[in-house]
Amino acid sequence: MATLNDIKMKCNLSTRQNGTLNETANTTGLIDYDTMMKEHLEYRLSVDLYVYLLPFWVFLGTFGNCLSAVVSLLKQMRKYSMSTYMFFLAISDTGVLLVSALRYWMGKIVKNGDLKMLNDPACKIIGGFLYHFVRHSSVWIVVLMTFERFIIAFFPLRAKTLVTKRHPVLACLLVWGVLAIIDLNLLWVYELIYDCIVTETTVSIQKRCFTTKARFIWPWIDFLLYSALPISLLIIFNTLLCVKLLQTSKLRRSLTNNDFRHTTSTKNRTTKQDKANQEHKTYFLVVPLVISTAFIVTTTPIAIMETIYSDITDVDPHTMAQIRLARTTFFILMYTNHSINFILYWVTGRTFRNEVGNLVKCTPEDVTSHEPSLSISQNPSSVTFTIKSQDVTSEDSGVTGLSIKWFNGEDCQFKNDDTTVSHM
Repeated sequence: MATLNDIKMKCNLSTRQNGTLNETANTTGLIDYDTMMKEHLEYRLSVDLYVYLLPFWVFLGTFGNCLSAVVSLLKQMRKYSMSTYMFFLAISDTGVLLVSALRYWMGKIVKNGDLKMLNDPACKIIGGFLYHFVRHSSVWIVVLMTFERFIIAFFPLRAKTLVTKRHPVLACLLVWGVLAIIDLNLLWVYELIYDCIVTETTVSIQKRCFTTKARFIWPWIDFLLYSALPISLLIIFNTLLCVKLLQTSKLRRSLTNNDFRHTTSTKNRTTKQDKANQEHKTYFLVVPLVISTAFIVTTTPIAIMETIYSDITDVDPHTMAQIRLARTTFFILMYTNHSINFILYWVTGRTFRNEVGNLVKCTPEDVTSHEPSLSISQNPSSVTFTIKSQDVTSEDSGVTGLSIKWFNGEDCQFKNDDTTVSHM
């Protein structure tokens, strides 16, 4: 790798040999790269986006992710396997905001504030390994979350054995381990790079944290891990989940209409318990759909841009300023994805909102989920009163009930779960 002194000598040589350079460039020598680029409006706009928007997303995202992690550890939420993915996703998203967004912002407001630019070890660890690891781990947690919902929706009979409380933890740790092994290579290939930028009027040195050893290979590996492969899987799973949701909704309407024709209820057929049960089932299908769709929309542009950006060389400063503005816009969009999951959890269902409310109010667990429902059915020989109660606090919750049946007014039969007692 060329040293900084080598680059300075090269730039000075270019200054003397380039006949288009004016006297100002020859007499003033090298200027700061950032100073040179700020002559262009697009570059100044890109800096302003970092300076004024990043603090908002870092604060909002860090607060929301920490709150999501705390909520996922509550007793009620721990009953759901989804809470494990929410916890790991909150950690990964916070890592992206602190390792990347906060570092970028510090680099724009403080001279030498970008920690990855301090020296080669910092470049390798922060700009190479940590930055890519937290990004990759975040998207693959989303893939795991969506895949589990796919298993539960399409293989309900095997879900109890395939989806347990331990499996999500093991799956997340395994994914983290595999990604760490892949990204460890960046500790050897990433380094500080100095480029001599010569224009008609200026000469400057650009310092970057990048790789020359794997310049044409790693950007495509990163694109595959962060975008192409996970997004392809998410599109497949999301499409199938949408089909399943439509089928379930159609079947539910059919069953509801059929029950209404044959059953008389003491109140509306759809009770609070029915609504809570339905929201519980739908919520854990909708959340992965919303989270993964948001990821696809907000991260695809930067994934494509980074692949293209790695091959951009020898362009004039104005063109580079335009590229920087587009790149900054896509980065802000990416940071948005890692900042809004708490908002998406909140919007998509009452389950998460209730737990946040319980956390803030310090109230006991919601007991309304056990509210029973009473229905009456009859035929020519008997009348049956059925009282049903369901605990919707668990993904594997079951229905318990009490049935009372009269046969022509002569006898009475009580049935509770699997035990039946007859009274004559």
